[in-house]
Amino acid sequence: MGFTTPITIRDERFVAMQLLNIVFGGGMTSKLFMNIRERMSLCYAVGSGYHGSKGIVTASAGIDFSKETAVREQVLAQLEACQRGEI
Repeated sequence: MGFTTPITIRDERFVAMQLLNIVFGGGMTSKLFMNIRERMSLCYAVGSGYHGSKGIVTASAGIDFSKETAVREQVLAQLEACQRGEI
């Protein structure tokens, strides 16, 4: 999944965007990993990346095709939780 943001390398919010990516899906303590992989067992791998030169956030997961809809819904739910400040 891909998301666009106006925040690129030269934006004063760049560091905050990098931090958001870490919380969202940038490691083993991220919302994606802890919730979608560990708690819900919907995938065997999940994470996100932030491409600061373009302002793009990507989320990817290794899934069983039958779980695609549930994983997509949960990725969006975790992103919305971040937007609400649920860190």
